[in-house]
Amino acid sequence: MSGSNEPASPPASSSTAIMAGRCRISAAETAQNAPNATWVATIMVPARRVNCQSLWLSPLRPLLIAVLPRLARGAHMLLQSGGGSKSRAKPQSAPSRPGRPAEILQSGRNRPSAAELVAENRRSRIKSAAWAPPGVPMLVFPPAALRRKLAGFALLAFAAGTSLAAEPYQITWVLSDWAPNFIIRDGKPTTGQNDVYLKLIIARWPEAEHRFMVMSTARSTLELQRGSQLCRMNLIPTPEREKFAFFTLTHMQLPLQLVIRRELAAQAPLNETGEVVLEKLILKPGLRGITAAGRSYTAEIDRLLADRKGESNVREIPNLPSNDGLFKLLELGRADYTLDYEPNFKYREEQNRDHPLASLPIAGAALIPVGIACPRTRWGRMAVMKIDQLLSEAVADPAYRQAQDRWLSPESVQRYRAELDRFYRQRARPADPARYALRR
Repeated sequence: MSGSNEPASPPASSSTAIMAGRCRISAAETAQNAPNATWVATIMVPARRVNCQSLWLSPLRPLLIAVLPRLARGAHMLLQSGGGSKSRAKPQSAPSRPGRPAEILQSGRNRPSAAELVAENRRSRIKSAAWAPPGVPMLVFPPAALRRKLAGFALLAFAAGTSLAAEPYQITWVLSDWAPNFIIRDGKPTTGQNDVYLKLIIARWPEAEHRFMVMSTARSTLELQRGSQLCRMNLIPTPEREKFAFFTLTHMQLPLQLVIRRELAAQAPLNETGEVVLEKLILKPGLRGITAAGRSYTAEIDRLLADRKGESNVREIPNLPSNDGLFKLLELGRADYTLDYEPNFKYREEQNRDHPLASLPIAGAALIPVGIACPRTRWGRMAVMKIDQLLSEAVADPAYRQAQDRWLSPESVQRYRAELDRFYRQRARPADPARYALRR
């Protein structure tokens, strides 16, 4: 309340803003969503803590932006009319405390202490007041039903914002040029396996702005380590990656296979069931293996390759523009074998029926959990929890399972059906939030 008997005149709309607790809506947003709100107000909410990020980043952000200015204007009008009392008397200014300059109460500078404020309120028969910054008019709620109603409305607005998990209002999705996991057209997802998962998520998250970036696995991993605000699809959770990223699983990838030039397949060491013994293969003279730098081939195989790095016949290929680069090197005869998945090999066959490659199963290989990674930050925690919730809903859509089955042979579908069914049942349940604790 200003020092005069009349309420403070509204400032220009260009400086319009609404402050709620410690949260603030920008002038541009207020002018756009509530053009009639042409004055500045401070609303004090009887709550100890307000999660501002939760409030403004929630799906109810547009609603809150529209409601809070109207709430403030209504309070201002009621105060002008005497707070709804029958007397319709204009609010009186608080008398200055003896020995205290009157300008201290008129401006926001050198705010009085809590004890002094209570004393001033008692003198003016006002039980509570909200002090605003310098030059900002103040709303004073009288100790009547009006104050209780307004406080109730404000609390409802804040509860609506904080009850949701404060999911990001904007999210960047990292894609890779790696068919059929991703089939990218003009930098956007289309019909690849992970493209389908992503579209099902986006369809259930319309209030967020979704952006796409194409990155290699190595670069996206580096961005996650830096805490960049993005989430990467189709990444294998490993103990090392879980130090800097949260994961929520999308599917179980079928086991890795050996992809080798057809004329050299007979040189691959096999066990009694016709499966490749990888420990012997990487040490076999005369063969040249390649892998993609920055890519995980499961924790067990990663460890095997790292332990034998100085003596194995495998070398890492950096800066691959796409996963096809490995297959192309094999087809050109610049390498003899690599490790990859059945869907990738099947897609390659569909694109080039005359390719000179063959695939063989690897001994001891098992289904591999694959998911979406977000940085291990507060933003990443909010993002991954929201994504996990949406995936638990999307898995019921028939398109979810078809996205993977489309790239598997009938024999593989039949062989792994029980394990895949078990995963989909688990995927239908959201993860325990404790799983996404920031401390580690």
